[in-house]
Amino acid sequence: MPNVSELRDLVALRKRLLAEAEADLAAALKRAPAVGDFARSTLTRFYGRVTNVVQRPSGRPWVEITPYLTPTLPGRGTLDLYDSWELIDDPARDIVDGPTEPTGAEIAARLTEVIVSFGAPQTQAASK
Repeated sequence: MPNVSELRDLVALRKRLLAEAEADLAAALKRAPAVGDFARSTLTRFYGRVTNVVQRPSGRPWVEITPYLTPTLPGRGTLDLYDSWELIDDPARDIVDGPTEPTGAEIAARLTEVIVSFGAPQTQAASK
């Protein structure tokens, strides 16, 4: 087991690393978005790829995104987030061992599946 002075040194090191990581995170979150970045609405939590950035003389830039339904299924229209947005990482990079959500092709293939059957259930007596 480490002695007290080693533990104090370890705590000091971790505090310094935490302060550096917090400063890096604050800088990354405050940077201006660019076309192609991913952003999420702070109001609705919709997210997508940035398609347009309108810089303003005062305040945050206004951002327009193409919303994503899943990381592999982008929407067809655009959505203005104005100044209610936050930058996020690419959602498709979060998939490590294959997609955890269905891909766009899988979703489209399931659109014709029967979800509920309205016919009366058949019993063995009725079928004989």
